[in-house]
Amino acid sequence: MLNLEGRKAPQRFGMLVHRIGFAKGRTVAVILVMGSPEQMRAAQAQPAPPKQAAVPPKPPSNYFTKGQIRFVHLGKQYVLPLESPPANPSRHSKDTASGGTIFHSVSLGFGPGPVEANVSMFVPDVGEFDPAQHPVSFELIVNMRGVFIDLHGNEFPGCRLRMSQLEAAGVKGKMSCPKPPPGGVSEIEFSAAP
Repeated sequence: MLNLEGRKAPQRFGMLVHRIGFAKGRTVAVILVMGSPEQMRAAQAQPAPPKQAAVPPKPPSNYFTKGQIRFVHLGKQYVLPLESPPANPSRHSKDTASGGTIFHSVSLGFGPGPVEANVSMFVPDVGEFDPAQHPVSFELIVNMRGVFIDLHGNEFPGCRLRMSQLEAAGVKGKMSCPKPPPGGVSEIEFSAAP
């Protein structure tokens, strides 16, 4: 807060950014406010404190940084690495619905560079589920090499979603289908870990 009471008007002030860095996971800046050009020159002449290497904040523990998705599209197998862009990181969270039901929310992005496949789901726990039945929600979006597929739970007829791991330490799942769902995507397996 800058208190200008008791100052004679008009008076000019100068600002000098002294240093920028990280503190407790947040970017901070130290700004010096000077009342005269002499103070500005004196402040600039002082040696800056030794620079410390800026350490970017660690991602939250529920963010994933490694993993992959495997799937077959029209007879060809694809394997894409996990991508976790800062704007939309791959993550897991455990939430409580309005009725008190606990469910897991997972959002994963895959692809070398731009995200080419996304898996989003809400599931109650590890186990085997019908992706079309409430309270399970499953969505797969593939956007790669001229192919765009957007499949939701009810578009996986007769399929079973098997979740073998579902926590902040990692997510593993597999979609098994007696026949390929629309779009020709099958044999979907995915995993992610911090």
